Amino acid sequence: MLCGLICVSPALGFLPAALAVGVSAAASAVALVWVALAIRPRELVFLSQIGTTFLIGASLIPIWIALQIAPLSALAHPVWSQASEALQHPLRGTISIDIGLTAGALLTSLSGLCIAMVAAAIAVDARRAQWLASAIFCAGIIHAVAMAAGLALDNAGLALETTPLVSLVVILMGLATALELLGSRKSRSRMLALPALAIASSVLLLGLQFRGSGLVAATAGVFIVALVWGLKRFRVPVWAASLAALSLTGLAIFTTVALRSNPDLPFVISFADAQDSDLQRSLGVLADTPALGTGAGTIPALLPTYFDGAETKAALSTAAAGIVVQFGRIPALVFAGAVMALVGILVLGALDRGKDWFYCAAASGSLVALIAGSLCISTILSTADVFVLGTALGCAISQRVSRTRTQDA
Repeated sequence: MLCGLICVSPALGFLPAALAVGVSAAASAVALVWVALAIRPRELVFLSQIGTTFLIGASLIPIWIALQIAPLSALAHPVWSQASEALQHPLRGTISIDIGLTAGALLTSLSGLCIAMVAAAIAVDARRAQWLASAIFCAGIIHAVAMAAGLALDNAGLALETTPLVSLVVILMGLATALELLGSRKSRSRMLALPALAIASSVLLLGLQFRGSGLVAATAGVFIVALVWGLKRFRVPVWAASLAALSLTGLAIFTTVALRSNPDLPFVISFADAQDSDLQRSLGVLADTPALGTGAGTIPALLPTYFDGAETKAALSTAAAGIVVQFGRIPALVFAGAVMALVGILVLGALDRGKDWFYCAAASGSLVALIAGSLCISTILSTADVFVLGTALGCAISQRVSRTRTQDA
């Protein structure tokens, strides 16, 4: 069931945003109920042992979004008090400036969480995890074909929402899978055909649509996958490999930060194109944002107030700036720290695993690519993307630890 949902998830890009959110929420809920009824008791025990901590951490995002739409007058956005004065009627304000849009973002985050849980339950078995990986490759190919038809759809007035995340996940999952297959004695050319086709189509799409920014994000993820593969290839001890990975990653981050194009601007927007005509508007939005943000998903409601006349734009100069505006500075920093901690956990899991190391490597690389892309691309994630990203993370969580080793313990 999940494999089918993954393969058809690119079709959500053809639907209106509200309908896509509803369809994804309903589909993910049905999948979760189906897995809850079908999972075997021993698999459930294993999953609860390895996944409870991840579930608690992943729940922080929907919990915070739910708080943003709760009627908390003491924390409410100033716009509610202004509206109350204008209407001369008391209003119970919220952190969010648009409860409807934030509720949609809450459904999207819950959909991603459900998909990750379903994928983790399915991927407990290594053979089923391979099915999910194949579904991700198929989704990447379908996504590339759909986006390639974007020009014709634009001419017909049916523009698609384009984000790079599916392509990034497919590239990194395909690369990690190919490296594992090439190192296996049972490697066959036909086994490499699907990941190779998925990688080729995704790289082409990424280069055409996002050019240098997309390729930079992909390179960051490839660095993580290649680093893990290299350390495993030379049989470096786990403690030494972890130290080397931390040192090299820290050096890469330091070099990137030192060479950012706009060092005088806030970090979340310092990698934006200096020629971006909307850069000053994005700076204005950041400066006006309260500490707790404006509410997840509220960028479409917020930006028209910063544009003159009929001119509109759907996003800020970088996705990272949009995250800070929507979630608030401190929550955004907490979420970023949690993602980096998850990257470290998955890298350690990949270094400590045998032949199934590539799931953790691909997921950690995808998260790094997500962070890198958010610093230089205006929109990094859409409703359709949660199926592919959630599946990749779910596979990594289940395959991070050997099921046999856990049962023996």
